[in-house]
Amino acid sequence: MVGLKFINLQDIKRELDLNLILLLVFSLVIGEAIINTDTGSLVARQMGNLLQPYGTVPVLVGVLLFTTLLSSFITNVGAISIAFPLAYAISNELKIDGTPLYLGIAYAASAAFLTPIGYQTNLIVYGPGGYNFRDFFKVGLPTTIIYLSTVTIALVLMFPEILN
Repeated sequence: MVGLKFINLQDIKRELDLNLILLLVFSLVIGEAIINTDTGSLVARQMGNLLQPYGTVPVLVGVLLFTTLLSSFITNVGAISIAFPLAYAISNELKIDGTPLYLGIAYAASAAFLTPIGYQTNLIVYGPGGYNFRDFFKVGLPTTIIYLSTVTIALVLMFPEILN
């Protein structure tokens, strides 16, 4: 673009948001660290062991919450890659169909409303809009609660066998 004279170097320097670039870089680093150190799998196993005695719906809700929290700080692909093995192991251990858990992970990974780092569009509006983390949390928490409640109800209605 500079070569075609659509923009000059001064414009690039003036419009470049260093905070946005740092957020992108650090979110990728955190995601890679969680995956490479197996921290996510450890946390996921502990969560599964804690919720299994209460039945399948609490396990579903736990997987949804876990994936949503991961997706708020790393990419949705990273969140899925950490949460999917958990859901697979839980479905095998409880001898239930894993489809509701897998769908729950897919939906929860898309629920990146809590922070600006969880999704690219959040980052796009973060800098130019003058927002801070608190703004995303104030709007994102109620949105996340409504979204995850709707997903949970829909999955229970679609797969009533999860109530057993």
